[in-house]
Amino acid sequence: LLLNLYEPTENTNTDKPVLIFVYGGGMCIGDRLQQEQSAIAFAKYGYVTATIDYRMRYDLCGISDGSVAEEDIPAYYGQFILSMKDVAADILDAKSFLVNRASSYGISSSKFGIVGWSVGGTTSEAILLQDFDNQRAGIGGIVTLSGFFPVNPANANPTANLGTLSSQRPLPAVQVISHDIDAGFRGVDADAGRDCLYISSQGASCTYVELPGEGHPLDAFDHVTEIIPFLKNTLGL
Repeated sequence: LLLNLYEPTENTNTDKPVLIFVYGGGMCIGDRLQQEQSAIAFAKYGYVTATIDYRMRYDLCGISDGSVAEEDIPAYYGQFILSMKDVAADILDAKSFLVNRASSYGISSSKFGIVGWSVGGTTSEAILLQDFDNQRAGIGGIVTLSGFFPVNPANANPTANLGTLSSQRPLPAVQVISHDIDAGFRGVDADAGRDCLYISSQGASCTYVELPGEGHPLDAFDHVTEIIPFLKNTLGL
């Protein structure tokens, strides 16, 4: 797996905070270059940014490309949801790779943020699950665009239940950016506002930014006015 690293030109500190960008595409299309523009945009604010690749599931493309009928989606989702844990593990491996090279890259080993879109946002939020209690250290904030939290306490959509929210506190703060109506996930009752309320109800921090209308926003650089204040509060700069 590969990553691209982008460095700010005017921040010469040796403990710069790091943002890891995670692309979307249903684990079927896309690669780390999808988030390159966002990574460059946020590097201009003084962050070191990274775009990463992760393990794909090309055998499950029928969910994203529409070739699988709606009634057949649950059979696919069992594998799809479990594969999200692999992606979350890949995100954390990228963080460990950078931590181990912190002095060489002039970055902090304890100030990381994750920014993910669509399935990249969902897998970024999966880092909050108890499965990753021993790997989360150093992550201060998670930003998701058009993602959903893969724990459904109401059991309205059991196929989206990936695990249990960690009992550790504090957890990384979360900012969720989503349209009021987001049909980006076929067969999933994705409701970012509900997910954020649940995370907050469990004593963790979640801020919901609701965009008007319907859509599946892609680019973090389109939302710097919402994201930068959140990052400054969680990571500092």
